[in-house]
Amino acid sequence: DKNKRKTEEEKVSREDEVKERITLNHEKEATQRKALEKEIEAKIAKEKLERIKDLHEVVLENKEQITKELDAIKEHTELLAVQNAGLHKELDQFVYTDEKIRAQLDKKEHVDYLKEKNERDLLRSAEKVKLSQSPGKKAAHQTLPQQTNSFYLDSLTF
Repeated sequence: DKNKRKTEEEKVSREDEVKERITLNHEKEATQRKALEKEIEAKIAKEKLERIKDLHEVVLENKEQITKELDAIKEHTELLAVQNAGLHKELDQFVYTDEKIRAQLDKKEHVDYLKEKNERDLLRSAEKVKLSQSPGKKAAHQTLPQQTNSFYLDSLTF
């Protein structure tokens, strides 16, 4: 009986040892699976980090390019502002000159109007004088050359 018991204990002991080995193997496999999963996660994270680094470099390059373009636009804007101020000044000068010329033309038109009016008035006056003269004076007046008051008209020009 002792032998049987001993064999049975050895058998149980071997079964326990096998169970323990199986459990250890399962734990080892689970640990290896977790390690493999962690390794895969680390590899994925590393790839993401590399993509982020590459994207960051691209963003920095774009930022630098945009900054250069912005500086160029600011410079061009300043140049346009200077040119605009020059054009505005030139336009003001044109307006001033135009107003001056208009004023002179208005004066000239007024002088021309006065000359024409004066000429008409002189002709009417000469006609009245002619009609009001006696016949003897008319003959004497006809021998004088007909003159317009050109000296007076010429003195009106500015």
